[in-house]
Amino acid sequence: MVALGYVACKVAAIIAAAAGNYGLNWDMLSTEVGPLFASAGAMLISSGFVYPAAHAWYKRRRDYLALRPLWLAAAEADGNVLLDPMPTRVQHHLAVRDLKWRLTRCLAEIRDAQLAMRVWEDPSVTALAEQRARAAGLSVEETEATAAAATFRAALRTRTAVIDRAARAAVAQGLPLPEVREIVAAVALKGLHGDDPITTAVPSQPGTPTDQIKERHNLVRISRALASPLVEDVLQATAPPKASRP
Repeated sequence: MVALGYVACKVAAIIAAAAGNYGLNWDMLSTEVGPLFASAGAMLISSGFVYPAAHAWYKRRRDYLALRPLWLAAAEADGNVLLDPMPTRVQHHLAVRDLKWRLTRCLAEIRDAQLAMRVWEDPSVTALAEQRARAAGLSVEETEATAAAATFRAALRTRTAVIDRAARAAVAQGLPLPEVREIVAAVALKGLHGDDPITTAVPSQPGTPTDQIKERHNLVRISRALASPLVEDVLQATAPPKASRP
């Protein structure tokens, strides 16, 4: 329609000039009204390129911001997965450039940390989280995300407690610091069941689909579920009893 408007203005002005009808109105039709249609057409064409790019940028930034809680948990689980130091909260929220790279890095480091933490996962935590999520009426996707969030946090809790006990025992024996570090590193790799995270085949679990877009959306759901009341309830229900002091 815009193109037809431009053509109509030009054709009308040309026909009027050919018929000997000259005047301000015909000149305005050709030199002012016609270019307005041309400008409108250019804006519509540009919007066809700008809108998809802006929409993709918005979704990347939205997901990048939403993934921060899970990214922080991943860094706590295994700092070796970080390519560079974690951005501060202010830097994270002010990020507007290179979002594709930032998001790719964030997703890769989270997945590496999830893989490293699988040897510390407790299937009973996953089962309880799924049961309570279904009882709460959550959707299938939300149930999987809740179970994955609870499992990850419980694995992180278990790993921290076991490593802390190993370090305390080594220090109590009077071992030098390098040996204490070696013991802690060995315990961190051993895991809850004594498996090797590098050689042990780990089946797929809820919240880790192979499709990249679905995986990104799933990790966003997991990140949002980390601090949910349902996950907190599961962690409290599965918390190990506190050791009594002599």
